[in-house]
Formats: sequence, structure tokens, C-alpha cells
Amino acid sequence: MPATFVPMGIVGAIARALTASRPRLLRVVPVAGLVFGVAGAPVPFLASSDLPTSLLLASMHVVAGLAWFLALRRDAVR
Repeated sequence: MPATFVPMGIVGAIARALTASRPRLLRVVPVAGLVFGVAGAPVPFLASSDLPTSLLLASMHVVAGLAWFLALRRDAVR
């Protein structure tokens, strides 16, 4: 869990600081997180020879990207 939580927390703090000074970025940052999450999904298939592990890690990338998108998109709507 720390392998996902810590980087997302750090990038989340950076995104919050950037969007506080540049509110227009609040429309770009959620999409960028989603793109990085989905684009990173194939990487586990290259790193692991075990198919169930690869599928689980790939789905974790997609879920993290979706969570990032939905959380920041919700802030953009407010």
C-alpha cells in the first residue's frame, strides 16, 4: 500500500499547490492522472510472468487513475 499511497500523496500535494495558484490547471490535472494510470496498466505484464499478478497490478493502475480523476474532477465541479 505505501508504494501507491505515498507517491499519490506527494503528487496530490503538488497538484493542490499548482491548482491553487493556477485554477485552470484543475481541468487538466484530473485527465493527466487518468492518462498516466491507464498508460501504466500494460507495464505489469512486462514486469511479471505470473498472469494473475499482472492482471491485478494492471487493474490497480486503472483504478488508481480513475480514483485520481474522479476525486479531482469533483473538486473542479465545486
